[in-house]
Amino acid sequence: MLQMVKYYNRLGVKVHINNPFIKYDVSIVYRLPSKQFYLLIKYLRNRSSMIYFDAVVNYFEKHNHATDKHIYYQRKIADNCDGIICATDNIAASARKFNGNIFVMDDPVDTEYFDIIKHTLNYCNPIFGWSGVSSKALELNKYADIINNRINIISDKRALSIDFCFNFSFYEWRYETFKNNILRCDIALLPRSIIGDHYNNGHSSFKALVFAVSGIPIIANRIPSYEKLKDYFNGVVFIEDYGGDIKLCMEALAGSGPINAHPARAKYSCENQAKALMSFIHGSSGYV
Repeated sequence: MLQMVKYYNRLGVKVHINNPFIKYDVSIVYRLPSKQFYLLIKYLRNRSSMIYFDAVVNYFEKHNHATDKHIYYQRKIADNCDGIICATDNIAASARKFNGNIFVMDDPVDTEYFDIIKHTLNYCNPIFGWSGVSSKALELNKYADIINNRINIISDKRALSIDFCFNFSFYEWRYETFKNNILRCDIALLPRSIIGDHYNNGHSSFKALVFAVSGIPIIANRIPSYEKLKDYFNGVVFIEDYGGDIKLCMEALAGSGPINAHPARAKYSCENQAKALMSFIHGSSGYV
């Protein structure tokens, strides 16, 4: 959210964060669905002309990460909002069952921060890259024989305590150094073994997107948001398409021609996403 403020300001939109005591034209609630935030939305009804809920996880449907309370309050919240802003098309498909006014806001990337595109890639002896919450990095063990001594993990310090089956270079995630650490990599390796349920199918593209806008090609498992990203970035190959063989994936990338990061940068930029959201809100509310 914070990275978006300057882009909304440039559109003439005044933004306040975590201040429910001001009267607003539009309020956007971005929280875990619960009784507390359902009541907040009821309260904001008296202080805002329009209220939207920002759904980044699919709590409309049952899955291992959703409790009955999550689902109950997510659906009640949807019924009491003017619209739902969804992080992915899959979440939007579920949200439409409970609110007809839906906007899909793809993960925005600050291209003023990610201001460098890497053009020299080593496909013969690549340095792989992975970034994310450390607990999810265990997926990499499956490819230990390929990535041993040639992968950078950008994560929290808990990654240093994980029982990996390979040697790696560790870079602690910090905003100040993140973009430069991404550029240390030649290929992003983003495996995900559990797919097909509402939780995993609702995941956004951000993990892959930070590599894409930096010109780093991606080897990943097929999830819907990555399939969408592939429409705007020609450097994505899916592990399933090559029988799980990472070497074949590497060969496919090497033979696919020059990587073009510009369509992804245009589509997913904070500037473009801010304009798209404002257009949706203006259309919903009648504000001009």
